[in-house]
Amino acid sequence: MPSKSRRAASRQAEVRRRRKRGKGAPESFDTGPTESQRAARIAEDESSVQPRPAAGSTAGAAIARPARIPRAADRVSAPAYGYLGAELRRIGVITTLIVAILIGTTFALGG
Repeated sequence: MPSKSRRAASRQAEVRRRRKRGKGAPESFDTGPTESQRAARIAEDESSVQPRPAAGSTAGAAIARPARIPRAADRVSAPAYGYLGAELRRIGVITTLIVAILIGTTFALGG
């Protein structure tokens, strides 16, 4: 019976080969800016926002900090879920029923 097992093995090997052939190249995607690019962009933004000191100013004068620029995430309000209250109420009713059934069966079975 060795021919039978060899046939099965060759069939499985062929299936494996087909799967491997079907796979394409790995997906490439843009990873976005790196940490050093972000730091450079922030430094560039800060340097363009800060006022130039006057020629006659003293060395110990305080530099005015630019106002905090809100990010896009700060400006977006939280989404409103209109169905959430009804869904929570339904979950509460079902949970209460299940607990009541469990308590009832506990007393009925004499536990």
